[in-house]
Amino acid sequence: MFSTSVRRFGASLTTYAPPMRVAIVGSGPSGFYAASRILHSFDAQCGTGENGVDIHMYERLPTPFGLVRYGVAPDHPEVRNVENKFDEVARDPRFTFLGNVQVTGGADVLPSAAVPIPLSCMAPYYTHILFAYGASDARHLHLPGTGPDGLQHIHTAFDFVQWYNGHPDAHTPDAPFPRMKGHDLRHVAVVGAGNVALDVARILLRQCKSAPKDETLQYTDAPQPVLERLRTWDVESVDLYVRRGAAQLAFTNKELREMLNLPHAPCQPLDPAHLQQALAEVGHSDNVSHKRAMTRLLTQLAKGSKTPYAPDHTPRWGLQLLRSPKAFYGDKRVRQAEWDVTEVRDGRAVTTGATETTPADLVLASVGYRSQPLAGTSPPPVPFDSQRHIIPNERRRVIRDGQPVPGMYVSGWLATGPVGIIVSTMLDAFGVADEMLTDWHAPDGKTRTLCASVGEKEALSGRVVRRLAANRCR
Repeated sequence: MFSTSVRRFGASLTTYAPPMRVAIVGSGPSGFYAASRILHSFDAQCGTGENGVDIHMYERLPTPFGLVRYGVAPDHPEVRNVENKFDEVARDPRFTFLGNVQVTGGADVLPSAAVPIPLSCMAPYYTHILFAYGASDARHLHLPGTGPDGLQHIHTAFDFVQWYNGHPDAHTPDAPFPRMKGHDLRHVAVVGAGNVALDVARILLRQCKSAPKDETLQYTDAPQPVLERLRTWDVESVDLYVRRGAAQLAFTNKELREMLNLPHAPCQPLDPAHLQQALAEVGHSDNVSHKRAMTRLLTQLAKGSKTPYAPDHTPRWGLQLLRSPKAFYGDKRVRQAEWDVTEVRDGRAVTTGATETTPADLVLASVGYRSQPLAGTSPPPVPFDSQRHIIPNERRRVIRDGQPVPGMYVSGWLATGPVGIIVSTMLDAFGVADEMLTDWHAPDGKTRTLCASVGEKEALSGRVVRRLAANRCR
């Protein structure tokens, strides 16, 4: 696949000298939506020649689509339908996908399966570069019992999601889940209560040993070895621990409805007084759409699950509100979790001083995603805010020392942090594409490009293919 792409890539560069040549780093929704917008802004009859455009998308993995492929739960195929739109983009002759290629900050990068291409080698060959590689790392808890030298069976929900979605990084010889024995994974603690946390809980409850046989997952993208491994897990309970109250729950009504409708896994009822208090709190919100959505969500929770709850029912699940993780205990692996009992003050969770200890055989932390800078070379050639974990930007133009870097742009979670859904990602990508086009068509647009910033009047052609294949720079 890589060699074919390189041949096609080389043919486009040697035959034409397009006025606008764009490199997109990352092949998730943000990158594809931006590519679509740019392609539709040019007359396709011009191709990659005069007044045309050429787009090359670089991806570290062999396959495209990012979190749409590896982050969306396999039993949510409707969310993955956007891949059909991305397939249309990929079929455009002005677009080239280069998988198994890692754009880096320099040559000092640890060996991996992907071919490393330093950014400095790419710059002369493009007028614009868009960084759209998203948030490819998970936030960790950093509590007693966690970390590289901590207890076993404490992982991020991100790792678990990648495993059941077949991500290559989750199926290496040293990956934890393919080797995990499930005969005593009775109590699972999920830290967090967003949609990812509910996805994790739902997959566990649908596929564990005590669940009725479910053939529908066999016809999804979930790898068969994963489904077979999950079938050996003796899961009795899955509890989601939330540091704030019901009024601050982050998952959507659709996700909650799926959980409450599980015919074999009842939900532990919440305190009616707490739900009434939450409804009153939500009622004071000035955000009409938020008020409406949260009222529906709290009403669903008040009605409870389709199956009546019993404390000894297997499997079962519950929301443990006003609980924040404090520490984890065990021998070599986790056996117990200690939680701070919290209360909400001015929208924030603060500890009351009380604690609670519960059994926990597996802990999955779903506390958010974060982006990382380009691998290699310090300081990196692309600015990176290590506090907010984003590339600093202004109207999606990369900013260094308060000034825009010529020809460099950023979109999606790499620009904003991990917020929003696919629709908001699409709008953001369209916005950055429009900014790129505006800059290109400006009177001085040709002088403010990526290639011009490194001393080339226009994007070079031809020789880059040989350098890509040889993995070196001049």
